[in-house]
Amino acid sequence: MKFANEDEAYNTYNAYAICKGFGVRKGQKANNSKGILRACTFLCNCEGYSPPILPHEQRDIYRTVKRSGCKACIKFKIEEGVWVVVKFEDVHNHPFVDDKQKHLIRSYRHITNTNGSILTSLVGAGVRATKAYSYLSGEAGGQEIVGFTLRDCHNFLQSKRRAFITAGDCQSLINHFNCLQLNGSNFSYTFQLDQEQRLTNFFWSDGISKLDYESFGDVVVFDATYRTNKYNMICAPFVGLNHHWKNVLFDCAFLLDETIASFVWALQSFLEAMGNKAPKTIFTDQDHAMANAIRTVLPNTSHRLCVWHIGKNATHHIGHLLGKPGFRDKYWHKILYKCESEFEMENTWKAMCHEWKLEDNKWLDNIYRLRHKWCPAFGRDTFSAGIRSTQRSESTNNVFQDMACKTMTLSEFVNHYEKQAEKMRNSEVIDDFECARGMPRIMVEKIDGPLHTYILGAENSERKHIVHFCSGDSTITCSCKLFEMRGWLCRHTLCILTHVVNVTSIPSRYILKRWTKTAKQSSHCNDSKTLRLKRLMQLAFSVMNISANHDVTENIATTTLMDLHSRIVNKMQYLTGKDDVNSLLENDESEYAANCGIQIHDPLRRRPKGIPNTRLKSTNEKRKRKESSYTGGTSK
Repeated sequence: MKFANEDEAYNTYNAYAICKGFGVRKGQKANNSKGILRACTFLCNCEGYSPPILPHEQRDIYRTVKRSGCKACIKFKIEEGVWVVVKFEDVHNHPFVDDKQKHLIRSYRHITNTNGSILTSLVGAGVRATKAYSYLSGEAGGQEIVGFTLRDCHNFLQSKRRAFITAGDCQSLINHFNCLQLNGSNFSYTFQLDQEQRLTNFFWSDGISKLDYESFGDVVVFDATYRTNKYNMICAPFVGLNHHWKNVLFDCAFLLDETIASFVWALQSFLEAMGNKAPKTIFTDQDHAMANAIRTVLPNTSHRLCVWHIGKNATHHIGHLLGKPGFRDKYWHKILYKCESEFEMENTWKAMCHEWKLEDNKWLDNIYRLRHKWCPAFGRDTFSAGIRSTQRSESTNNVFQDMACKTMTLSEFVNHYEKQAEKMRNSEVIDDFECARGMPRIMVEKIDGPLHTYILGAENSERKHIVHFCSGDSTITCSCKLFEMRGWLCRHTLCILTHVVNVTSIPSRYILKRWTKTAKQSSHCNDSKTLRLKRLMQLAFSVMNISANHDVTENIATTTLMDLHSRIVNKMQYLTGKDDVNSLLENDESEYAANCGIQIHDPLRRRPKGIPNTRLKSTNEKRKRKESSYTGGTSK
């Protein structure tokens, strides 16, 4: 028998072996003096013997012995590229595999390019490998038909992970950043190395994030409590709030430690990427190093602390009181959320400490000294978009928990980060579409009269709100200062406008653009490879969907696509001067690594600094760290 090449020879013998009930392994190959292949042997998978277990290698669990010294084989001689059978031994010394188990023979199992692509896409979208395998098995008609096992899935995905970081994790990451920057999409990044050329900190921001910051960068949440990666580095995203009251990702930093120097570097990198435009307000947790860094880098930005963390810490320090409505509702919740003036807060605090004998509580003394950073009564003159805590950032971290695990490399995490950012941006597009379909009720303006002052208050309530309205320039203010904090008029001012002075149109000065439908209409992002790829994939998918309905249309599409592929390859070779277009697509990052002259090494795993030196944490937080204990696939 003769065969045209090695694949044809192997596939033919393997098909015969599977039909009979044994597997195939490739044996030795023989080359001539010029290195040209002259002979090759394919063996039964039971050929040879397993090495014996030595006394010092004894273990509790042993693998079964599968080799029995079987002599069955087929040998080929290669002459001028033609494979000719010169020996065929078909006598086996072992039983054959049962028909119901043949699909488990290793030489039978193979993940095709199509299944591999689907598997990679599903896992990349957050589907666990087990679920992805179940889907592929169901589509094929059963596990015995799909052609591979669940273990093969895990091995395939692991090989993809290794191939993704062939240059090393951190080197591959920086190479990837450089390629994004070269695509001309206004992408920027920066990083720091230690004396051993190990990556310590890095930061990146894309063009869309910068445009989002132009529209919504007045308030930023900076949270550095997320540590899901194999090096235990800190993931510190910069998060904002868009005009639909949803999170928007500005950029992200990874830090090796929680020192003042690291936070200063991250904030400086953030400012530089955003054109040195500082936010009006920044929310963080109670980390002292972060507070010092903000004072240094953002001296004119209002620094607010997370009210949610203070409330959680209270369960540990004054938990015995929080269960009592007389304390919780009358004092504690009022101080955290409802005080509208410094005078009201101070009086409420003194009354609380006196009534419940808390004058000597050290924890309360500590947070009282920081009251100007967390109490709403001290932040009513500063715009905060209605944000009260770092839960905005923590909810963004929760988005990543379905994609990340403690063994994830930095390159993989950044890849997942980009996918989640794209998902959040698509959600914003949907919200924009829904808003564009409807219009608010338009009021007609009717204003006249001098300056008026109104006092409003609910029945049986001691709290009063003072509203000033000037018809001359259409200015209106309220003592609750909701507009100054959140950017929209309060119910007190709207009540006066609509029911008292008959103003039927909100003055334009009280409609902030960041809350309108057109908040981002003036923003444009440069075209990029990603956008071009999306347009082409939409068109290609439409062609494939139509062509798959009939054999004739499938043949037309196949012929046309093959011709199109050839024309594009020739054009790429002409434009780039390279013969191998595949190497051009795959090796841009490796070429950068070779030309940059720096070999970047992976960081060493670090332990986080002690909890008492960072912020006050409750026992619940100490018991439940912000890291996942799951190491098998998709979790935080």
